[in-house]
Amino acid sequence: MSPDSSSFTSVSPLSSIPVMTADGTPMPLAGVGFVVTPHLSLPNVYLIPKLKLNLASVGQICDSGDYLVMFSGFFCCVQDLQSQNLIGTGRRGNGLYILDELKVLLLLLLLLLLICLPFV
Repeated sequence: MSPDSSSFTSVSPLSSIPVMTADGTPMPLAGVGFVVTPHLSLPNVYLIPKLKLNLASVGQICDSGDYLVMFSGFFCCVQDLQSQNLIGTGRRGNGLYILDELKVLLLLLLLLLLICLPFV
């Protein structure tokens, strides 16, 4: 999910369907499209203009290519398995992992971390 329409390479407009936030606040969904960074492309990203940050799930990153996402109690990183390059690093804060090395800032939800822990 992203509030920044300039980060999309294409967007298909959608009728104003609300997306519910964790605190129950509805935010209108303006469209869905592709977000491309220098290292990965994310399809089916929701354009939500009122959102404060870009959000992505671990599954969304893993499904977008051949990537390994790793976590510790205070750190995370994303590696491209084909090139072996580290394409993202981040830190944990307030229950979220914030990737600060990708072109688009992504927050990885703690819930998805708990699902992935048995595989790390």
